[in-house]
This record gives sequence, structure tokens and C-alpha cells, in this order.
Amino acid sequence: MKKVLFVAFAIALSASWPTCANAADNCGCTATDVTCINNCTLSKVTQLKQNIQAKRQEMAGKLNNQKANAQAKKADALKAKEDAKAQAQAKKAQVLQTKEDVKAQAAAKKAEALKAKEDAKAQAQAKKAELKAQAAAKKAEAKKAKEDAKAQAKQAKEDAKAQAKQAKADAKAKAEKAKEEAKAQKEAAKQAAKDSKAALKAEKEAWKNLAK
Repeated sequence: MKKVLFVAFAIALSASWPTCANAADNCGCTATDVTCINNCTLSKVTQLKQNIQAKRQEMAGKLNNQKANAQAKKADALKAKEDAKAQAQAKKAQVLQTKEDVKAQAAAKKAEALKAKEDAKAQAQAKKAELKAQAAAKKAEAKKAKEDAKAQAKQAKEDAKAQAKQAKADAKAKAEKAKEEAKAQKEAAKQAAKDSKAALKAEKEAWKNLAK
């Protein structure tokens, strides 16, 4: 920065520094009026120093502004870099969190699907066991019904046999009774005929006796 100020000072000095003749002409001094020329020259040098000082201050102000601007731009760039880094880290963390969330959701869905599969399997096994028990119960019921029907048929056969035997015995007894009754009636009729014959004979004898 000092080198820049020195160069600027040298440029301003070479542009503003007048020759002694020009200074004398500008001040209206005669060539022999040394005092006038010296005063004029002193005045010019003082003005030049003031101009140089003003230029130096102006240049220093510009350089300070440029330096401040550069520092501000550097700070802005650094802040932008830090912000970009923070955003990148936040984005990375967000992506990582999203990845973890997706992984957790996938694991949860997998566990849910596994549980649903296990539940379905358990339900299928329970249903299978229920159907098996129902089939066994129906089989046992059918077997019992078959045995009951067989027993009923056997009992009905035995009952029918017993009834037939009883009916045969009853018919035989009835026939024997009817035979006995017919025999008794025949004997009674025979006896009645015999009695009638005897009565007629007795009556005949009685008439015969009366006729004597």
C-alpha cells in the first residue's frame, strides 16, 4: 500500500511541479525580483504540498474503501462458503435422515408383512384344525348313526321275528282253540242229536204206551 501511495505521489508531483520561469511568470514577478520569485515559488510549493496531501488522503481513502470492500467481499465470500458448507452438511444430514427413515419404514413394512404372514399362517392352521375336528366329528356322527341304524335294523329284525313267532303261536293257539271249539260244537251237536233221538224214542214209547 505504501508503494502505491509513493507512486501516486510521484505522479502528482511531476504533473503539478512548475519550473522557476513559469512560477515567476505566473506571479507577475520581474526576472530581477528574487523575493517575489521566491515568495511565488514558495506559494506554489505550499499549494503543491497541499494538493499532494489532498491527493494522498484521497488515494488513502480510496485504498481504504477498496480494502474495506475487499475485506467485506472476502467476508461475504467466506460467509457464503460457510453457508454453503452448512447447507451441504444440512442437506447431507437430511439425505442421511431420509435414508434412515426409508430404511426404518422398509423394516417396519417388512416386519408388518412378516406378522401378517404369520397371522395368516396361524389362522390357516387354526381353520385347518377346526375343519379337521369338524370332519372327525361328522365322521364319528356318521359312524354312530350307521351303528345306531344297524342296531335299530337288528332290533327291528328281532322284533319282527319275535312278532312273527308270536303271531304264529297266536294263530296256532287260535286254530287249536277254534278246532277245540268246533270239536266241542260237533260233540254238542252229536249229543244234541243223540238226545233228540232219545227224546223222540221216549216220546214214541210214551205214545205207544198211551195207545195201550
